[in-house]
Amino acid sequence: MGIHFKCLRKPKIFWILLVFILFILQGQSWSEDIRRDYTVQTEFSCGGVDVKLITHCIYREDLPPYCISDSQYIIIGGKKINSTSPKIKSERFPLLNIDPEIRKLIKGKGILPYVITEITCYKSPTGKWFVELYYYRGGNCPECEYFEVYDMNGKKI
Repeated sequence: MGIHFKCLRKPKIFWILLVFILFILQGQSWSEDIRRDYTVQTEFSCGGVDVKLITHCIYREDLPPYCISDSQYIIIGGKKINSTSPKIKSERFPLLNIDPEIRKLIKGKGILPYVITEITCYKSPTGKWFVELYYYRGGNCPECEYFEVYDMNGKKI
């Protein structure tokens, strides 16, 4: 009298499931490449108008786990507004110059030193709605932040 397993009574199903779990499901996770640039999108409504913030982040293996952005814009209603942060050459940041795939230097990529980190929706006493963008640079700098205010038509105030 040996030990009987129910799964061995139907060996065909057992082996099919085993192969599926071991090879197909595992292969899907192995095939994903999480080491690439990515985009972060935030959406909300302010005074009945849709507002979106789209930020493109650069992936580099040696970078800290926060977004180093080379492109950022906001859409208020249907109007696209590009970030007013000046772009600086990535050559000033050695870690940004190494392509993670080929480990070679990359030159000429523009980085945004100031990134929109907060968006606030305000209603004025007169009933008008506004969006405030908070740009932040971080670190020890003479000017680490600045603000911009836009109306719901995308006009800078």
